[in-house]
Amino acid sequence: MPGNKVGKVMGEFKRGTLRSGSGKKVTNPDQAKAIALSYKKGGAVKKLTERQKQALKRHSEHHTRKHMTEMRKIMRGGKTFTEAHKIAMKRVGK
Repeated sequence: MPGNKVGKVMGEFKRGTLRSGSGKKVTNPDQAKAIALSYKKGGAVKKLTERQKQALKRHSEHHTRKHMTEMRKIMRGGKTFTEAHKIAMKRVGK
């Protein structure tokens, strides 16, 4: 799937229809490659902060390992603790 997006981005560049985040037309091939690679990578997986790790540790006393694993995965995607908890409760339960 990401490979298709990279080809699409490079095609837009060749046709002159590729725009940057600010809305300006991309004329530099290096910038077009950078945009294509950013699509290929997908969303960046962030590391959890110390505070988040401590909160998860306290939380783990009351929930299953499956629930905690799901929460960590969701939080690495950028969701807050509360959002991750609600989603994990719906997906895997307590």
